[in-house]
Amino acid sequence: MKFLMKIEAIGRVPVETMWGKDAFVYLEWFKPENRKLGLPMIALTDQFDKAQKFDDMKDLMETWRFAIGERPDGKPDRPLTAYTISTATLTTETIHEQDPED
Repeated sequence: MKFLMKIEAIGRVPVETMWGKDAFVYLEWFKPENRKLGLPMIALTDQFDKAQKFDDMKDLMETWRFAIGERPDGKPDRPLTAYTISTATLTTETIHEQDPED
């Protein structure tokens, strides 16, 4: 079983507002090293087969909380935490929605 990071909202804006009703949006990749190159660090996709697969919830949550440095106020700069997330599990046949607290 693999886990996918499902994006529910960007800031306070629900995904449905931008991607349409019944939209499913997942993290495609997160490349923090791109910051220094001036390239995008985050890509999203609406295709679960392109979504980044995580082996376990710990890896998924560590990625979501990953800090790329400090903000001007001294707090960790965690770009993915700008997204409200949930998780989905990927099996060989289908995706199952899952509460990240489970």
